[in-house]
Amino acid sequence: MFFPLLRRFRDASLPLRILPALGVCSCLPELDFRNAAGAGAERDQQIYAAASENEPLNLLTWNIEWLGDDQNGPADEARQLALAIDALIFAQADVIGLQEVSSAASADALLSALPGYALSLARYEQRQKLALLYRKERLELLEVSAIEGLDDAGRPPLEALVRTRAGRELVVIVLHAKAGDDARSHQTRTRFAEGLARYLQRTHASSDLIMLGDFNDLFSSSTLEGARSPYEIITASGAFAAVTSVLEQTTERSTAWGATVDHIVVSRSLAASVVTDSIESLRDELLARHGDFFEAASDHAPVVLELKL
Repeated sequence: MFFPLLRRFRDASLPLRILPALGVCSCLPELDFRNAAGAGAERDQQIYAAASENEPLNLLTWNIEWLGDDQNGPADEARQLALAIDALIFAQADVIGLQEVSSAASADALLSALPGYALSLARYEQRQKLALLYRKERLELLEVSAIEGLDDAGRPPLEALVRTRAGRELVVIVLHAKAGDDARSHQTRTRFAEGLARYLQRTHASSDLIMLGDFNDLFSSSTLEGARSPYEIITASGAFAAVTSVLEQTTERSTAWGATVDHIVVSRSLAASVVTDSIESLRDELLARHGDFFEAASDHAPVVLELKL
């Protein structure tokens, strides 16, 4: 279940191209990733340029676990950054929602190592930032803002309006809900979902909309034992579909601890465009590339799907 471009070009045996550049570096700010992807970057640019308007739009969401924070997350910052770049080059998605980008330097390093992409980084005070990465060959950014006023654990969702090369406008929201499987955290997520549902109904009832994020809960039930999903209010009306919720029933979960809390939600207007067999977690693929992926890169795996617009 790979993106069409990946079916043609993905090679699971490719080496981690940027590790040699990291061997003599002692601290993250000194790393220079402008040419980190080497020949692979040139190849990727050729692939991107060849994409036609009829190619599916490939979506990815990933909690990147305190990337760029030397007090939290994986201990080896340089290796974490290297693995993050490798994972994103491997996935080659068009629209990428990231959670927990925790320094401007790490955001800059990601962007420098991914030719053909642009990045918008959230500006709120909380350390764990949201980011939107998108492929400029396929999308134009029209505007970006924060959704204020929600019970969002200090991480207001990032909202962007983008336009495809064919002229179709899409609203893209990147979010990171409150973590925790306790009752208080569940209540916070419920209030967050209620506020978000009201906002979407008021502002985007007729929009083509995509939400990418770490929802920190399930859609089929809840991480709080015996509780209902806090996101029922978003999907109950049928206006939005949590299309990746099917992964909650599979063995390839999106987190190291065994739950799938990373999801992509689309508006009803886009639901029929989802390529069903493209919905997957890249858990097994990335663990095959790096056996210590969950320890060295992130305790979450990317979740992906294709939209055949």
